[in-house]
Amino acid sequence: MHITVQHVAPASELTTSELAQMVSLVRDYSADIAPFAVTAARAEAWEHAIVCPIRPGYLLTTLWQITTSATRQVTGRRFQIRPAVYLPHLSLAYATSHVDQDPIRAWLADSDVPVLRLAAAVTEAGCKRIIYTDIATDGMLSGPNLPALRSLIAGVTVPVIASGGVANETHLRELAETGAEAAIAGKALYSGALPLRAITDWN
Repeated sequence: MHITVQHVAPASELTTSELAQMVSLVRDYSADIAPFAVTAARAEAWEHAIVCPIRPGYLLTTLWQITTSATRQVTGRRFQIRPAVYLPHLSLAYATSHVDQDPIRAWLADSDVPVLRLAAAVTEAGCKRIIYTDIATDGMLSGPNLPALRSLIAGVTVPVIASGGVANETHLRELAETGAEAAIAGKALYSGALPLRAITDWN
């Protein structure tokens, strides 16, 4: 993750000397700015990324002005200043092309609709299978939310795939005992906490 200040140009279009000059100028211009705390707001879906807006904007805008000034001083007008209007933000993920933001916004948004009511609505509409992700445990390797999963499985007539919190074979066995059709494991696999053998033994 990083706070984006300025998009200049592909690195191949800048010389090592130019980059060094820009860094030196930014360092000199910002020498009198004391360290300051920033606050990240909740995640939002922008056109090409998922970001957290950062505050205080006026201090970060000062850094943007310093950076763009240094860029102009070194490269002249070879490159367009981007962004032209600076909106301080912390980048969480980039898209490689334009994406439909509505599903992402829905994923990031809170909802007051109870899980069982939503599950009933989607199954009535023809849904044949539900993937249930507990976002409080997703990626935490802390174990699945078994009570919530059992409640959901007992309340629907379609298969449920469990996601979130899986870290070891014990968790897989616990999920199997709930009646879940399958389980999704991500971080546990690529971190090595869960061996591939455990996946093949899911039955």
